[in-house]
Amino acid sequence: FCGAIFHVHEKSVESHWQLAHSLRQLLLLLASVTGPILDQKDEQMAYATYLLDGALALLSLVTTTVAQEESILLDSLSIFSRLVANFKVATLVKLPNFSHLLSAVGKTGTALLQANVQECESVQGDIESMEHREWREDALSIILEGCILLSEDPWLFYSGNEELRKVAQSALANTLCPMYHSFLACR
Repeated sequence: FCGAIFHVHEKSVESHWQLAHSLRQLLLLLASVTGPILDQKDEQMAYATYLLDGALALLSLVTTTVAQEESILLDSLSIFSRLVANFKVATLVKLPNFSHLLSAVGKTGTALLQANVQECESVQGDIESMEHREWREDALSIILEGCILLSEDPWLFYSGNEELRKVAQSALANTLCPMYHSFLACR
């Protein structure tokens, strides 16, 4: 079901912007589903995989700063944040594309930070004149929220398979360090 929604979104994103936005909102709601709906661990993994792979595909659509892509970016980052909140690191680290999604989110965060610096420099430090600052800050807030949820997950330190914990810790470090360096450069 989720895969079909992502497929329809992909086909409609160019020609039917409103439909594509509505489909992303539906996917965001589906990423927010919690509780005993999926009782079996393999069902949870399959559901999380479809959503994670779809969020990764959505992030790959964003290349410029046009309004439609701003919406795609904010929606895909929101799906990422909801996945992290609902499935936690213990589940996500087992998914094949989790490290790819982390990498895409990290690169997106770094690009947003660098774009803010460039725009700030182009307006000679007049933050009020920055045209894209607000939506970039919204996107960065969503990324930060997801990264905090990932980093604070007790599973990373206290439970589960030690090998998987090290994989997750390494993936987080490789994602967050470059973004943190960009953040420091922006300050």
